[in-house]
Amino acid sequence: MTRAWWSISFVGLLGVAACGGSDDTDLFQGSGGKAGAAGKAGATAAGSGGSSTAGSGGSSTAGSGGSSAGSGGSSTAGSGGSSTAGSGGSSTGGKAGAGGASACAGGCDDGVPCTIDSCVDGACVHVPGSCPAAQHCDVTAGCTQSPACADDAACKALWAADPCKTNVRCDGATATCKFDLLDKDGDLHWPVVCGGDDCDDVNPSKHPGRAEVCDGQDNDCDGAVDGSNLCAAPRVCAEGACSCPADNKCGSECVDKSTSPNHCGACGKKCPAGATCVNGACDCPGDAVACGASCVDTQASQQHCGACDKPCTAQQKCVSGACQCLKKSCGGACVDPDTDPKNCGDCGVGCAAGAACSAGVCLCPAAKPDTCLGACVDKQTDPKHCGDCGVDCGGNACVGGQCSTCTPGALLVLVDTSGSMSSPLGGTTRLKEATTAVKNVIQEAASSGVSVGLQLYPRYDSSAGSTCLAADYAALDVALAALPANAPALTAALDGAKLTGVSLIGAPLVAGVDTLRAWASAHPGAPLAIAIINDGATGLYCSGEVPDAIAAATAGVAGTPSVKTYVIGLGSPTVEELQVWTDVATAGGGTASNTSIAGDAAIADALRAARATVACP
Repeated sequence: MTRAWWSISFVGLLGVAACGGSDDTDLFQGSGGKAGAAGKAGATAAGSGGSSTAGSGGSSTAGSGGSSAGSGGSSTAGSGGSSTAGSGGSSTGGKAGAGGASACAGGCDDGVPCTIDSCVDGACVHVPGSCPAAQHCDVTAGCTQSPACADDAACKALWAADPCKTNVRCDGATATCKFDLLDKDGDLHWPVVCGGDDCDDVNPSKHPGRAEVCDGQDNDCDGAVDGSNLCAAPRVCAEGACSCPADNKCGSECVDKSTSPNHCGACGKKCPAGATCVNGACDCPGDAVACGASCVDTQASQQHCGACDKPCTAQQKCVSGACQCLKKSCGGACVDPDTDPKNCGDCGVGCAAGAACSAGVCLCPAAKPDTCLGACVDKQTDPKHCGDCGVDCGGNACVGGQCSTCTPGALLVLVDTSGSMSSPLGGTTRLKEATTAVKNVIQEAASSGVSVGLQLYPRYDSSAGSTCLAADYAALDVALAALPANAPALTAALDGAKLTGVSLIGAPLVAGVDTLRAWASAHPGAPLAIAIINDGATGLYCSGEVPDAIAAATAGVAGTPSVKTYVIGLGSPTVEELQVWTDVATAGGGTASNTSIAGDAAIADALRAARATVACP
């Protein structure tokens, strides 16, 4: 039934629940002593102590429980019924009856039409409802005729001792007594001691139906203070506010580290995609394991074989959580016998120094096809293994597998890289033809033992242009060193040559003579020569260019040790340029070769002529 909140009238209020709550604890104190607290409500209502005398019952034994509990006798408390508790009697009010089983499990309908039946705090409550005029709701008998009255005094005298009745009055229309149920806080809920459901009748913010808030009080009168469902886990209700425990704080977040995928077990420990956090540990699907930011199969992962961060090498494969060699195990290490120079073909089979392992066979490079004392050599040119292993030429060159009786000398090659060297020649450019010729000559067997250096000229400064100072050419692009060992460095420098500036030969020639003589101090008796590859336009940029070049060539050949100068011209020189080439070469005791537009073959022949003066026959 729906609760009616208007005033109702009745003779007495049966079925009062526990006497307690707020300021209502003394509502039923009589001359015989304070009534004992009732047990939980039963199928109908608990027996109560009288307002001034103890509850009725047997003279010495407790009343037995029926549909409603028996009230206490003079000496023994009433026992609870099968479903409700009896209230106790005694000379001072009576002890509480023993509680029966919960009444709400089977429902709270008492069969009385006018009562409003409900379950409050685990016990059934039956509140009087509305009845026709001149009647009131008796919780056991239903709608009952209200007492007749002539004035308010008669009604107050009748109900003055019942604190649950307020505003007692005589209704002139029906000439019967009426009253309002007690509601001190005006929240339209009657106190529990008057059969209502208000657990605190002086606080309008506490009654059934109010929203529970985190304030340390039982706002909805359900018997629980600040229920656990009020703060979203893992926040807890403390001092009226939801707060995050220190152990659950991760920056501005409040997390459960036992389940949070972004803070699993510790702040910032994020589980991989697809994984869940279980008891503070990342749990990947299936048999996968969380390794860093990924779920991996440690039974097959190359980087996490058997466990996280346990990688297999390039020569291993992860099989069933263990790294196994792909090809062969030698001394506990995985090797590839097809390519490993230390285990070529089989464990412990090492290749000679400089050799490669190919298809399980040791192979020396073409430039050093022979093997001597564990190293790749060329018996045709190696002065330590000339013609055969261990044949030492004693400082002389090895030519064609025979020790020479002479000492090979040094050849400094000066290559013109001025802008005009970009002119077409032989299908490419002058520079390309010149560098190709030099690379071909230094690879020849006849060059073996000859020390060759390289100077690219002119030196160029973006702010000052081509430099005319000999000091700027003192450092070579490739230092003087014996062939064939020096061939790779010479080739790399020639391939990287850049075109810049204007042509000049005086300053590079002066510095070149000094460089060769410095080298000769450690190689006494070795012949020296300079080969200048040039496409003309000399004498037009630096002041005194031609006289300086002629003077340097003259001083070179005449000094000690003697340095010869050779000029190799190319392109389409003017008569004046041809004359400069001839004058410089003649002054240096060498020759001038005009290869014109013949290309790299003609340039190589002229270079071989210069090489012949420093190589052993």
